Amino acid sequence: MNGYDESLASSASRIRALLPGNIGDLFARYSGDAPVHPAKAGKEATIAAVDGSNAAVLESGSLTLSAVRAGAIIFKGGEIDRKRTPLLLVSSGSEDAADDFSDMYRECFGRDPGKPLEGEDRAMTATLVRDTLEYWVAGQVLGSLEKGDLLLLDGALRVSHESHDPVLTGLIGQAGRKGVMVAAVAKRTSATFGSGYPLLPAASAYSAMKGVPSPWWMKIDASFLDQTRFPQWQHGEVHVVSLHRHLAVPLKVEFPARQRPEVSTQAVSLMAGCADDGRIPGYPFPLLEAHRAAVLSQAVIDQVRQDVVAALSREGISRATFSEMFSDYHDEFRRY
Repeated sequence: MNGYDESLASSASRIRALLPGNIGDLFARYSGDAPVHPAKAGKEATIAAVDGSNAAVLESGSLTLSAVRAGAIIFKGGEIDRKRTPLLLVSSGSEDAADDFSDMYRECFGRDPGKPLEGEDRAMTATLVRDTLEYWVAGQVLGSLEKGDLLLLDGALRVSHESHDPVLTGLIGQAGRKGVMVAAVAKRTSATFGSGYPLLPAASAYSAMKGVPSPWWMKIDASFLDQTRFPQWQHGEVHVVSLHRHLAVPLKVEFPARQRPEVSTQAVSLMAGCADDGRIPGYPFPLLEAHRAAVLSQAVIDQVRQDVVAALSREGISRATFSEMFSDYHDEFRRY
């Protein structure tokens, strides 16, 4: 058996192979010399951003109790309006998980989900309730936006469960009718091309070869990528954008399908205009603040856990019974 040093060298070599010195040339060859579109930073519109968060509070072998919430930021003329949903608790894995999801979906959208959670879907309850809250909040802030404004979502213009497909379709359609631009920004991406080459470093090297300074954007043809998740529920097209003139680290962004190039340039211009925050330059400031509004810190999780334990005690559940349900020997192992 090879030792640690050999394993380390092998791993480094494998990563080096995925980031060859000519990765920009490889991008050009695989993409068919895709055009890189320049943009200029602009700040003449309202930008709204939505993000959500979920985190496990208590876990047993058969049940996970999670905290969930979503937040939104409306940024206009230097003023910030913050919104946040209540902190909610949902269970995953049990029969009640489907009820938690259906109840939240019904409360947010006034109708039953087209497809309730079944089987293994119940393990995704916390994530799907978070998505439900995000889409609901996005719909609320969209109502206050006007033509030429921009709505930023975290992640992708794609759902991971059939029940959310009409919700996202309706959100994008409403934005289009109002003349509001929509973009989904990924914090990180697993997108690759050419059987494993990472998309973002390749696009960055390619734009440098082209001599196009940031801000810029380029559309990525779906056939160029190695794989696409949930293509049946895909409502966006993948783009790579770079937003900061002195920090050319690009982002994966999805715009609605078949969007006109001039609209994409306008959206990138607005994103670039709010990507100069000193904390994370190159990332849209409103999305950073939406994340901060929704994120569940360890202090919040610890407080929720204490509140749950107290509530269980009021239900007559003893400490011994609680330990039998939720204790994990890994917690004991960490003490030694």
